[in-house]
Amino acid sequence: MRTTSPVTRVLYRELLRSAKLLDKHAAVKALMCPSEVADSAICHKAVMGLHQHQLCYWPYESAKQRMRALFRTSPASSEALDAAFRGLRYLNAKLHLAQEYDLLHVESDELPSRPPRITTTIRRGVFLIAHPLTVRPFEQSVVLLTRHDTKGTKGVIVNDEGDAKQSSLHSYPVESALQAAFPSHPLLYGGPVATNSIQFLHPHAELGGSLVTPDEVDTPVFIQHDLSVLVKPAHANIDRSKVTFVHGHASWVPKQLQRELDAGGWLMVEAPLALVLNPPAKNLWVHMLQELGDEHAAMSRIPKSVDFYVPPEVETI
Repeated sequence: MRTTSPVTRVLYRELLRSAKLLDKHAAVKALMCPSEVADSAICHKAVMGLHQHQLCYWPYESAKQRMRALFRTSPASSEALDAAFRGLRYLNAKLHLAQEYDLLHVESDELPSRPPRITTTIRRGVFLIAHPLTVRPFEQSVVLLTRHDTKGTKGVIVNDEGDAKQSSLHSYPVESALQAAFPSHPLLYGGPVATNSIQFLHPHAELGGSLVTPDEVDTPVFIQHDLSVLVKPAHANIDRSKVTFVHGHASWVPKQLQRELDAGGWLMVEAPLALVLNPPAKNLWVHMLQELGDEHAAMSRIPKSVDFYVPPEVETI
């Protein structure tokens, strides 16, 4: 703002101080939503700019630089001053929420040696990482895409054990021989479509199924819907520890997933498919964001099932 009144200078410094905290704690930026400041055109423009005009924030740019550019070019007016006060209240509300859930944590600057790689090409064998503010059924989920063609896209969630009542083969009418062969294998929740259908991921070509990994990958991963192949005598010696059962799947009609990616609902990455067959001890969603490092690692600290929404201010008469 071009006016140089003492109030304006103090307010501007406070805005920059709060914006610096956002840059230091990227998880707070991920909690911001343009609709929360819809009552102020200038604040809404600032949040949309920070989000690169997507609905959700993924690491893009500096909040400090965005704030500086916007308010320095705004004409001196009562609207700009009101927006500055509104913006400061909003930022402080978000920082307060972040502090309440222990998100104001400084991450290490050290990057992992082999992090997942962000990609923009939708294809089978890549992972979708849900934005931290995504709600059920994809809350903090990691989806492995198993098919992508002109008919649409399919995938399975690979980090959600779902309802305890449906977390094992014993919850479904499958062959007793299969239950005996895999007595303690977990059954993951694969998505909201066809939840009574069970399939499994595996690396064994002799078990058949549809290839999930790209053709050039040395270690293949398949998805198989025919459970009976697992109890055939010819397959008695397979490594059962590398079999992952899922029930249900996720599905998108043509172009739907691209629209969700454009809105910021997902981050798409290439990562070793071994993460599905030999998952890390920590949740895969947390693991992948931490492996990406920097601001992504900070976003991994956002807890599930918490409402971080700050409603727009309503002017009372």
